[in-house]
Amino acid sequence: RTTRSKGSRRLLLYAHRTRGTSGGTLRRKAQNESLEKLARRSTERIRKELFQPDLDRLSSHLDAAMSLVPELREVDLHTVVNGPIMYTPDLLPLLGPYYDLPNMWMAVGFGYGIIHSGGAGKYLADWIMKGEPPFDLIEADPNRFGKWATKQYVFDKAAETYGMNNTYTYPKSNLTGWEQPMWFSKHPDAHQSEYQPNLTPFAKFDVTGPDSATFLDKMLANKLPKKGKTNISHLLTPSGKVYAEITVTRLTDDHFFLITGSGSEIHDLRWLKDHARSWNCRVDFQNLTDDMACLSIAGPNSRKVLAKLTKEDVTNSAFPFLSAKTMEVADIPVRALRLSYTGELGWELYHPAKHTDALYKALLDAGTEFEIGDFGTYALNTLRLEKGFRMWGAEMNMDSNPLEAGLDYFIRMDKQDFIGKAALEKVLQEGLSRKLVYLKVHSKNADPDGNESIWCCNKVRTFC
Repeated sequence: RTTRSKGSRRLLLYAHRTRGTSGGTLRRKAQNESLEKLARRSTERIRKELFQPDLDRLSSHLDAAMSLVPELREVDLHTVVNGPIMYTPDLLPLLGPYYDLPNMWMAVGFGYGIIHSGGAGKYLADWIMKGEPPFDLIEADPNRFGKWATKQYVFDKAAETYGMNNTYTYPKSNLTGWEQPMWFSKHPDAHQSEYQPNLTPFAKFDVTGPDSATFLDKMLANKLPKKGKTNISHLLTPSGKVYAEITVTRLTDDHFFLITGSGSEIHDLRWLKDHARSWNCRVDFQNLTDDMACLSIAGPNSRKVLAKLTKEDVTNSAFPFLSAKTMEVADIPVRALRLSYTGELGWELYHPAKHTDALYKALLDAGTEFEIGDFGTYALNTLRLEKGFRMWGAEMNMDSNPLEAGLDYFIRMDKQDFIGKAALEKVLQEGLSRKLVYLKVHSKNADPDGNESIWCCNKVRTFC
């Protein structure tokens, strides 16, 4: 960072010096060792420790700046600051409330330091004062790194991220420590064969306790399902924005099984726990995400495949849509939910993670005559779009309300009360200013990723 001044004018220049290679980042050995010492300290606090000024490392950046702004050649060098900066494993800061520590707020890990101070400060202040973030910024959630983010992981990824500071980022990357299969080799039409995706990364919670039903009824905008039933529900913010989408299954009167997206695990659990704590509810939460896996089976013959592996009656009359059973499949204990994100006939089979291999092989064997196979998240996303299923983080988030996102069916305004109800009543009175629509894209082998601009009514239209 350099500061050049002339009279009352002052320019601040930032430069992050890297030499990128296919193997990562090359840095000078002495400085690399200094960075390692700073990064690995656990008991000492780093205050104002800086490196010696090193203008040679800035020369190429200064030359580029001077070619863009020739007047820079005439100004004096005022200050050179050469010191360590904070890098998180994914380059983004930790900004927001910390999980399971009441009133613990974080604003750290800003690789560009004071540049973000104004916006980050206002974002955090608004959240603290109003009880919800002013806009969606889940990418900076301080709880996005789980216990898999060891010290060695943090150091290795931070060094890699530093080297990729100025590279492009691409969609569909693996999140929260999960490596999920996105595609398999070419297969027949998914609508004509039976397929099974691995949905293990879904976050899974058990909610129990004498106040669990009352608590969830106030948290969720949909009515609670009856015992043995499942529904899709949404957590809303006080201003009526969509905080989360959750699959809710009622196992007993006061035992609920909640499922949400892999990237929303602690994001959603923190929201639930914070409200239970503030309302003094007698509710217990158990995070099953690491210990419980999920395999899904979908397609017109999925019932025949499942029937081969269980003694339970899986006919439509005995096991209707949006119902749930605790049963055995291939002698493995399973929470079976009759639903499928593909929009086809199907089940989601939640089971102890240690039995995943055995269950997977049993499903493959039972489905041999139906040419069963695997499909990844790319195909799953295409199928759910064809069915018109929304996905949190794509078609709705904390920047949208459920009515403009087309979630009216899941919002029960006839309930006595739930978080965000008053805000939605105001929206209904004033009317919607925008509405989610589906578009058919004529392209070959190029699925849209979202947020693309479109040509509509002789104008370029973007998301707003």
